Amino acid sequence: LFGLDVSDIETALERLPEREALVMRLRAGYTQEPMTLEQIGAVLGVTRERIRQIESKAIARLAVALPRPSL
Repeated sequence: LFGLDVSDIETALERLPEREALVMRLRAGYTQEPMTLEQIGAVLGVTRERIRQIESKAIARLAVALPRPSL
């Protein structure tokens, strides 16, 4: 994915807070079919807007944590 090794992605996900990592895994379909914001919100008992906020924060953290692929 984007020139990154699966182990790089897994390492970065492990550095995220538990809830953020779960949201990212569920959104991407890491272990099953990808889920919508609404579906994840139902699982976690929060609104889809809150899931969007958690996802946004996780993406920002991952951008810092993931190594830059060489071009």
